[in-house]
Amino acid sequence: MNPDVYPLYSGLSWSNASSTDEYYNLVGYEVSASAAKNISNIAEVSSPFEKYYSEKLESLGWTVDNSLAAGGPGSDITAYKKGSEYIIIRFDTNFKGTKANEPVQCPCDVVFYVFSGEIK
Repeated sequence: MNPDVYPLYSGLSWSNASSTDEYYNLVGYEVSASAAKNISNIAEVSSPFEKYYSEKLESLGWTVDNSLAAGGPGSDITAYKKGSEYIIIRFDTNFKGTKANEPVQCPCDVVFYVFSGEIK
């Protein structure tokens, strides 16, 4: 993991880094946090996480790479680039109790991820 991701966002319990190549044509390492469970407002837990990394990484010279950005109801990917390296911050949501053909709604569990790596 790139040292710029440390310290990891506090308030979450993080896994050990494991190697991955699931991001487009990038290879590197990723850590995941144990889920924030039974959340009723996703932005309440995701906004501070995203703000922490935005302020931290941009102050260290990382820039947002919108070509890798994605988002939707309950998920978001923000990619930062510095030279040939990337750091990707993302979260995914597991909506509970949503019925087929109905809009997704909370309560839900939110899982956070931090990836760092380079182009293969």
